[in-house]
Amino acid sequence: MNKRIFDGTTYRDMTPEEIAAWEQSISDTPAPEPTPEERIVALEEQLAAAKILLGLED
Repeated sequence: MNKRIFDGTTYRDMTPEEIAAWEQSISDTPAPEPTPEERIVALEEQLAAAKILLGLED
């Protein structure tokens, strides 16, 4: 499948160099950090698992 780009006036196929630069920019982008809410949920799940392993909860 050809990748398309809008050059300001028309759509055209991307050159192999443009595709390589685009793919490199994607791989260089760091993964997003979890939100505080996502971190809290993960910690609560880990705490619940730890309590079960320690026999503090069923």
